[in-house]
Amino acid sequence: MIAGDGIGPEVIAEALKVTRATGVDLQSEEYDLGGAISGGIGRAASANLNPDRTGPSLFEPVHGSAPDIAGTGRANPIAAIVSAAMLLDFLGEADAASRMTKAVEAYDASAVPHASTSEIGDAIAERL
Repeated sequence: MIAGDGIGPEVIAEALKVTRATGVDLQSEEYDLGGAISGGIGRAASANLNPDRTGPSLFEPVHGSAPDIAGTGRANPIAAIVSAAMLLDFLGEADAASRMTKAVEAYDASAVPHASTSEIGDAIAERL
């Protein structure tokens, strides 16, 4: 049994063993280990940056657009909101990015168990 603070490193070490043994890509969007460990891929934001700004940068949830659950109200919008905050920060809008990030941090998912996409979004918007 893995307990306490060691869960992250131990789970990652085991996943890497599986990756090496099977050749399965556990780092792909199909199975994002970091997002899964942090509470679900609906919470995992991402940025593919071009720091030289010679081409576009991409900001999106790790899970992408989640077309398999589109329109069902089951998609967690937190990763999309945090990705947007990362974009704003990258564009020099640190105050707006900070407000968005703080609103997400203030949102308490346990206060609304099994909340829908719009319920989570509305709750975060109220905290802006």
